[in-house]
Amino acid sequence: MGNEKRNAVTELMEQGKAKGKLTTKEITDFFEEVDFDGEQIEKFYDTLEAQGVEIIEDFADIPM
Repeated sequence: MGNEKRNAVTELMEQGKAKGKLTTKEITDFFEEVDFDGEQIEKFYDTLEAQGVEIIEDFADIPM
């Protein structure tokens, strides 16, 4: 993983730890900016869970 991608992951993780939560929109927006494979995405979610970061479903912006 490149430094830029690693910095982006660290920033999002720190944001989640500071707030104690991340919304699905924040996470989705993040993954649109970085090129992660399935294994990296799974590891990201596992790390959030291990750090006690709650994931809040936020589907209000999705058109029906």
